[in-house]
Amino acid sequence: MLIQLLDRLRIPHHRAPAEAEAECARLEMVGIVDAVWSDDADALMFGARTILRDHRPADAKKSDNKKDIKYVEVFRAEAVQERLGLSQAGILMFVLLVGGDYDQQGLQGCGQVAALEACRHNAGELAERLWNSPIRQRDLYDWSSSLGAYFREVSTRRVAVPIGFPRDLVFKNYRNPKVSSDAELHDLNGLRRGWDLAIDEPKL
Repeated sequence: MLIQLLDRLRIPHHRAPAEAEAECARLEMVGIVDAVWSDDADALMFGARTILRDHRPADAKKSDNKKDIKYVEVFRAEAVQERLGLSQAGILMFVLLVGGDYDQQGLQGCGQVAALEACRHNAGELAERLWNSPIRQRDLYDWSSSLGAYFREVSTRRVAVPIGFPRDLVFKNYRNPKVSSDAELHDLNGLRRGWDLAIDEPKL
């Protein structure tokens, strides 16, 4: 019904083949859009460089006229990565450890602090190894063994890494999400036909 309404209002729209944030991030990466507007931090993990979010300061929440007070927060990926001390690979590993859309549990017993320490360890060595690992379960066993050794021998936080973590499908969805091809993205309806179209009043 939403799609029909948009069509009749002649509002160009685009349906992602899978995760919306991954598609939006790809649109920014190929230069079709300038930023990604999303409250989902996965957009950062998928490679978005500029993210916009709705923001309402604490004093605005007390206002009687809340709708009149609107702000937008702008996040730059390079600033976030610098502040956290993480590369793009580190952000991917962090999401795998603490949980995200494809695996909400993450690594059981591993909180955000422990995950951040692991991602930063030895200049992000574990994160880079994960990033460059083939997306096959047997290849991920070596990496998970190294992660287990880190928690046993280096970290002060004892976290057990079960066999089979992370699952290859989860890793694939994060590392290589399904998105439209660059040719398809450069051929969006709005780009071909323009954005300002007359409403289809009879169908509406």
